[in-house]
Amino acid sequence: IGPNFSGAIVKYPTYEVSGARPGIGFEIGAFADVPLTDKKYSFRPGLSYSLERASAVVEGDIVSIHFSFIKLPLDFTYQSAPENPFFFGAGPYLAFNLGGKYNWSGTRTTAIAFGSDQGDYGRTYKKLDLGLDLLAGYQFNKQIVFSAQLDFGLLNMIHSTEDPDEQHRASIHTLNLGLTVGY
Repeated sequence: IGPNFSGAIVKYPTYEVSGARPGIGFEIGAFADVPLTDKKYSFRPGLSYSLERASAVVEGDIVSIHFSFIKLPLDFTYQSAPENPFFFGAGPYLAFNLGGKYNWSGTRTTAIAFGSDQGDYGRTYKKLDLGLDLLAGYQFNKQIVFSAQLDFGLLNMIHSTEDPDEQHRASIHTLNLGLTVGY
């Protein structure tokens, strides 16, 4: 369990987007540490719920957004020696978007639309995200684990835009930095 700091890399030619700021959310879940050939390498699959938030200035209005994801990271980790408490790893992750909302300058809150749903001004987003997860941590007393993970979404989360020509030029890639403590 722990806080996360989320954002996105946004390219949206129709709108002037600036001042992107990460938001604070949280993550809760579980993982398994499966030793591989020796004690230096392990496979670390996990399953977590992640609430991710961000904000930006769009056409002069402050827009805040939040999404909820179920994430499945599939990391491979390395620990130089059994007595060394530091580890690091990487692997792919798959995330399923449960939903979300965005708020325009505190005046209008709209639910996020997905796929073929009718979106606000024709904008819809993808339900699935696939990305790269980087992981580093410290194991304290063989029971308490502190870790930091950086998730970078490789898929463009935009499904459709109000202008079909723009759909191929617009993109949103998720970013998430999580700090967790586990037992």
